[in-house]
Amino acid sequence: MTLLQALDPMLHVKPRAWTGLPESSVSEFDTLFGQPREREPATLGSYPATRHLYQTDDTHRGLILWSRDDRAVMVEALQPPPVSVLDVLPEPSAVLAREIRVPDAYAHEYLYCPTGLILTVAEPLGLHDDEGPTRILRYRGIKPLARVEEFGPDYYRAFEDRVRWGGAAVGGN
Repeated sequence: MTLLQALDPMLHVKPRAWTGLPESSVSEFDTLFGQPREREPATLGSYPATRHLYQTDDTHRGLILWSRDDRAVMVEALQPPPVSVLDVLPEPSAVLAREIRVPDAYAHEYLYCPTGLILTVAEPLGLHDDEGPTRILRYRGIKPLARVEEFGPDYYRAFEDRVRWGGAAVGGN
């Protein structure tokens, strides 16, 4: 399978078809999509990474690549799938605590280890009648994982590990 074939489910928002991010380099992404529209230092999980934004056409299609040492680590589609996809996906390997802050919602990470699929799902807190429906905020992919424990600090840092109360980090690091 070519890199472009492997990325097709991200580019065309088909999470059921995602089979994992193959071993690949930033130069392979540059060859496929041209130079990224943006390239900047970022943090992925607990460690530094580089964030590359590739716009593949005039619509919202494209993807974000996170890399370390010129190796692809994670990709994210610019357009998330509809929430209805949760009805056709298998049960996630894990549902992790939120990573991002969303007003009036709690955003969980749904991790599907066998395919390396990660969906950030925002669920209303239930405090107000007008909070809106559950929705998928992010659609990302990594290499397939054998165990949930492999989804560690290279990829994920829980929100509470980053919040500081009175100058001290909750959960430490």
